[in-house]
Amino acid sequence: MQPTNRLYYDHAYLTAFDARVVAVRPDGWAALDCSAFYPTSGGQPYDTGTLQWGDVTAHVTDVEVQDGIVWHKLDALPPQDMPVHGCIDWPRRLDHMQQHAGDHMIAGAAWQLYGAVTIGLHLGQTESTIDMDLPGGRTRLTVFNAGEGLPEDELPKIWEKFYRTDRARTREAGGTGIGLSLVRAIADTLHGDCGAENVPGGIAFWFDIPDEMSRN
Repeated sequence: MQPTNRLYYDHAYLTAFDARVVAVRPDGWAALDCSAFYPTSGGQPYDTGTLQWGDVTAHVTDVEVQDGIVWHKLDALPPQDMPVHGCIDWPRRLDHMQQHAGDHMIAGAAWQLYGAVTIGLHLGQTESTIDMDLPGGRTRLTVFNAGEGLPEDELPKIWEKFYRTDRARTREAGGTGIGLSLVRAIADTLHGDCGAENVPGGIAFWFDIPDEMSRN
């Protein structure tokens, strides 16, 4: 079987195409002579959409590539050699394309500014992550707290023992005001660092330590 002609390589904005079925598998997968459906690869998730033939509309629920053949997981299988019309779920594809481009821009900036090497990229519906290898071997853990941000002049103070951003809170109401100060103490003990910054939708707290300490 010839490798699939992957239309998205030359036509990234193609949303519909015509093809012919060249192989079907009993476990619900079909291969076409050409396809605009992007398979999971390079950290970007697969496309979804539909394949139509006659009066049948089958939903594409997964796409993967094996040995140059793009396989489409379908909820109904077309006959061998059947002409089909494919339609991409464009909002999903566009979201993945924009996230992927943005993550590569961030990776490029991290390389230029910090010498960080990207070793992994993962896109999702609600969040995306980039795994980087930083010079000096440091591991960073970031925790996102949804809600309102804090005044910039208060961010350095939240690591102080017994400091509360909400003066109305009491110990009985919950919290002793020492949690983040313990994080700071642990970071210092492990020759690491910690910080916080306002980001869209809340606050990101980060904690990093040298790799040799994270492996112990």
